Amino acid sequence: MERLRYHDILYNDAQLGPYPDHLLKRVPEPTNRVPGPVERRSERESVFNKSLMGDFGEDLQREFKRLGTRYPIVAAVQDLQLHIAAYGEARPRWPRGGLLSLMTPGS
Repeated sequence: MERLRYHDILYNDAQLGPYPDHLLKRVPEPTNRVPGPVERRSERESVFNKSLMGDFGEDLQREFKRLGTRYPIVAAVQDLQLHIAAYGEARPRWPRGGLLSLMTPGS
């Protein structure tokens, strides 16, 4: 098993930065409070969905649909997702003899 790259940094008691964490006062409960009830929002109100629906104009809608394919790694993941959606599996099923049975004539 490969050793973690930052194992020494993460698992020792040394100070991690210029700020002295050992001087912070520890309290048993969180000190940040949320005033009042939090309003629930629909996912349709997010900026991404609004741009996809064309609320910000046709140019932004067209470019949003192209967002993933501009980057090679995201385009590859998108192709894989489309393949799985179309065929239901990520890898093809080979015949019982494997690839060699496909290459041998008359089998």
